[in-house]
Amino acid sequence: HAAILMADGTVRMVGANNYGQLGINDKVNRSTPVPILGISSQAVAVACGHTTTYILMADGTVLTCGNNRYGQCGQNNILTRSTLVAILGISSQAIAIAASRYSTLILMNNGTVMTCGSNQYGQLGQNDLITRSTVVAVVGISSQAIAMAGGIGHIAILLSDGTIRSCGLNQFGNLGVNDVVTRSTIVTVLGVSSQAVAIACSQHGIHVVLQNGNVLGCGINNNGQIGNGDIVNRSTLV
Repeated sequence: HAAILMADGTVRMVGANNYGQLGINDKVNRSTPVPILGISSQAVAVACGHTTTYILMADGTVLTCGNNRYGQCGQNNILTRSTLVAILGISSQAIAIAASRYSTLILMNNGTVMTCGSNQYGQLGQNDLITRSTVVAVVGISSQAIAMAGGIGHIAILLSDGTIRSCGLNQFGNLGVNDVVTRSTIVTVLGVSSQAVAIACSQHGIHVVLQNGNVLGCGINNNGQIGNGDIVNRSTLV
């Protein structure tokens, strides 16, 4: 499914709706965009997980709908939602949103990152593998976070000093720490001591934009997605 943010602060939805992720109070797929219910204005950002939708509002709250099997809607339950609900514990101060497959990432204006949902691989950064249905702060990020991204089972967090932290599934070297050991607490991505300005995650990798315009990547490379001329997985950035 896809979420489209409009200039007037409304949101249009299209695609699969088997979990109510289009937010239109049914589970009928749509092949043309429809307005999500409950947003007449003031949406400022959108993000999609595998079957869940997230909307950041101008007042710093976050709304969500769709699949909640792992508590990724942050409602203190696992009930699927076909209309928008506010994520509990985020009454204001959210400034950015992102999603991994079944987990939620919310950047707060104090530089911390709140998260909930699946924690099968430790991707919530809690030093455990316990799924959360209410938001918790990523351990070790007390300030300085400025961006974040999520893959299938790992996350990456960009700090204001230009370094990157990561945790979660590391099967293909996704975390960029020169091994394939999955982590449930954040670690520092190797090879970026400063100068990172943007990050993104593929399903099993991390991609980094540097100040000089270069792009680095690590993780799975079976289809050449790192873009360095081969199909060898990388556990450090290249």
